[in-house]
Amino acid sequence: MLGMPFSYDRSFEPELRAYFSLPGATGDPRTLNNYIRLVKGSGLPLSAVTGKWSTVAGTQFGTAFSTDMRLFSYPTVWPYPLTLSVSDGTNVMTCKTGAGGTAETLGAQKLTSIANNALINVYETFTVATLNISSAINSSGNGRCISNQFAAPTVGQLFKYTGTLTLNSGDAPIPALGIDAGGGDFSPGRSFAILTAGANTGYITATSATHIRFGFYNTTNTNYAIPDSSLKIAAAPDATGLLLTDVTVGSFDPNAVAFNITITKP
Repeated sequence: MLGMPFSYDRSFEPELRAYFSLPGATGDPRTLNNYIRLVKGSGLPLSAVTGKWSTVAGTQFGTAFSTDMRLFSYPTVWPYPLTLSVSDGTNVMTCKTGAGGTAETLGAQKLTSIANNALINVYETFTVATLNISSAINSSGNGRCISNQFAAPTVGQLFKYTGTLTLNSGDAPIPALGIDAGGGDFSPGRSFAILTAGANTGYITATSATHIRFGFYNTTNTNYAIPDSSLKIAAAPDATGLLLTDVTVGSFDPNAVAFNITITKP
């Protein structure tokens, strides 16, 4: 069948053919066909799926998944929305599927400046030009730096951080959203993953409207440089993601490391 990366098989479900019409669709056809049949039956359980969530009304979606969730999109693949039950290991978010993502859309850069902490937890050496940290050094103990203040986030907005770390020695810094604790000192509130040498990308779903600063922190010795930090709001999902509707978050933690997702038909 034209456009399908495998031989036509009459046993394949129509949703499989619809999925493989999407740009960049990949996967073993027979495995995916079995997934579709499970959804049509008692439901499909997916374990340890990594992904990120925006739960703000009007921009509800999942993105950056470890598996292509467009297989469950509506109306391109399925003729009706499917139900997702997403567990963080303790609590469950429920939602319905919408259109598959095409390309991640990002808002404006939130960061305009970054500076060493002013009073406590100060880096012993901190050399910066606007956002270009050319040297951040501590021989021991805590070090922190703080960004400009930006507009209060809406709880549920998805932040994306990118930056390139040169780690000369010691421990890598941890990027975070947080507050000014007073006098120009950064207090971390919700942390991204600890950085690794080279290019980094991280996401955080905002959990507090008070987190109006960004910064890096260390708890032991370090010597690093980061020339190019960027912090933006993700406004649409990438080509693994889905728009969502009828989202019920409750006590669900959108920043969990991985999720167990059960997919059922209406």
